[in-house]
Amino acid sequence: SSDLLRLLVRLSEQLGLALVLVTHDLGVVAQSCSRAAVMRDGRIVEDGPPDELIAGDGRYAALHRAWVDSLA
Repeated sequence: SSDLLRLLVRLSEQLGLALVLVTHDLGVVAQSCSRAAVMRDGRIVEDGPPDELIAGDGRYAALHRAWVDSLA
C-alpha cells in the first residue's frame, strides 16, 4: 500500500493534479499531504498544512500526539 501511495503522489505531482485521500492514518497525512482537512460528524473542523495542524492545539494535534504515543 505504501508503494501505491508513492505512485499516486508522484503521478499527481507529475500531472499537476490534486489527490484527495480519505484516511484515518495520520502517518500518511503527515508524510504525503501538503494540506489536510479534519472532519468531525461530517463537517470540516480544521484545515491547513499538516505541520501547522500538528503544532496547533486543535483536534488534529491531539489525535497526532495520541498516534505518536501509541507507537512508543
